[in-house]
Amino acid sequence: MRMTMTMTITILSEEGNSPAGARVLLITDGQDNDPPLTEPYKDIYVANNVVIDAVAFSNTAEENLIDLQEATGGRFYLQTDDPGSTGLHEAFLATMQSGVKEYDRRIELFADSAVYGVSASKRHGVYLDPTVGVKTSFDFSYLVETAFSAIDVIIKSPSGMVFTNDSYEGYGVDLTFKVVSVKFEFAETGFWSYEVFNRHTSEHEVFVSISTYASQVGVDPIIATSELSGSITDFANGQPLIAFSEVRQGLNPVIRANVTATIERPPDANGIPYNSIILQLLDNGAGADVVKDDGIYSRYFTEFTGVGYYGIKININNDDGTAIILNNGDLLSFSRALSYVEPEELLEGNIPKIASFYSIRVSTSLTELRTNYSSATEVNETDILIGDLNTPGNFGDREIFVIQVAVPRNENVVSYVFAMHAVDEEGNSGGMSNVVQATLRKYIPTPPESRNLALYIAIGVLGVIVILMVCLVGESF
Repeated sequence: MRMTMTMTITILSEEGNSPAGARVLLITDGQDNDPPLTEPYKDIYVANNVVIDAVAFSNTAEENLIDLQEATGGRFYLQTDDPGSTGLHEAFLATMQSGVKEYDRRIELFADSAVYGVSASKRHGVYLDPTVGVKTSFDFSYLVETAFSAIDVIIKSPSGMVFTNDSYEGYGVDLTFKVVSVKFEFAETGFWSYEVFNRHTSEHEVFVSISTYASQVGVDPIIATSELSGSITDFANGQPLIAFSEVRQGLNPVIRANVTATIERPPDANGIPYNSIILQLLDNGAGADVVKDDGIYSRYFTEFTGVGYYGIKININNDDGTAIILNNGDLLSFSRALSYVEPEELLEGNIPKIASFYSIRVSTSLTELRTNYSSATEVNETDILIGDLNTPGNFGDREIFVIQVAVPRNENVVSYVFAMHAVDEEGNSGGMSNVVQATLRKYIPTPPESRNLALYIAIGVLGVIVILMVCLVGESF
């Protein structure tokens, strides 16, 4: 890695040129054979204002690689062997878009990869909304060696037109780079579908990328940005990772969209990979989300597998037809895939543990519950009519319990406040959740109209309270 950095800065400085403002894409297996010798070059790059974007082909890349990216203000991408991993492609796309205005950027609508069995085919599609459509490109690439194209592609437009290698001159095959590209100068608004057929005699992986440009100069397209928040300090303090995604058109937030995060996780000690985790990100003001309907979607992530880097990929669509642009009204269907998502690192000893059970505390004083939570009365499991303390959900999930409580006979009105916390299998306690309050009153029914009037007074000895625990906050162990 040191030799690569030496050659790069030399090339950028040739013929007396200043390297300032240059952007370097460093692709590596993540290993640095001599970190002490690499360190001085980090200072050279910083002094010359050269930015380093880094791509690691490993979940266990050297921390030195992260230092280079962070010190120079660059971005870090993760490419793994998992089907669906698109870090390298996203790194190339983001590096080329650096400094370009939003309405001049190539917008990635969809990016994915999948393994195709012998003679297998797969179908998928994307929505093109009215803000995009110019110079739309459907790109498909593969890795297997063959003298002919290893795949066939059929594309269908919203109006029903079918585009194949035989029927459309915009269909291109590059056998040298193993790429099939189908290009449209302007793609109509609506749902575009494609089907890929494996022509090779063995199974192999196919990478798909669909991209476009804004439909009108000066008109902002729908843009998505994202990150996986957290730091080594946060992990050491027991804080979870948070997946964020902001969806907007210009300065106007897009709300009620369908936003999902796919998180790649490090393999186990034997190198066996874990399946990626798919999370639905929310903009409901609960859990990790701070403000409802601000166009920023988020979710806690706690399903850690071990030491290494955790990459994230975001997909956004309006398949349900519920998304709207604030200050602009209803929104047609659309699709987006993020071109920049940065992985985060977990170190040994900083991995949050999974909750084993809940403990609910109750008090008649909100102040007492907040200031002296650990001494508040614990709700007995026998008083829980609905809900299970021993099956906790994920960090940030909403929990619903129905609890039976006593109402004093000498009180007409009584208020209770509740909060809860999670405990892991080693007995470590998380922080207190949000507080829920319920007020109960004695109910005196209207006497029935009868010739023999009798007074019926119902004194409530037991009350039933529905508690909505929005999220757990604080320590996650």
